[in-house]
Amino acid sequence: MAILLGAWAALRAVAEGFSALHAAAGVGYGAACLTAAALLNIAGSGPAFITCTLITLAIGGLSLLGERTHSRHTTQ
Repeated sequence: MAILLGAWAALRAVAEGFSALHAAAGVGYGAACLTAAALLNIAGSGPAFITCTLITLAIGGLSLLGERTHSRHTTQ
């Protein structure tokens, strides 16, 4: 029974970490879209596209960092 409870706790920790990272990515993508929309009116499509791409790359990098940091904590 102890093995089953330990496995459940590990799966729960992974699911909670995934949910937090997924929610953070969703908020970030929303911010990227709103920023791009605002820049379309001000600066045109080129700067809006570049800004959206940079924000998306930053979100991806932070998500990867968070995932790797979270996986280290759950495996120890």
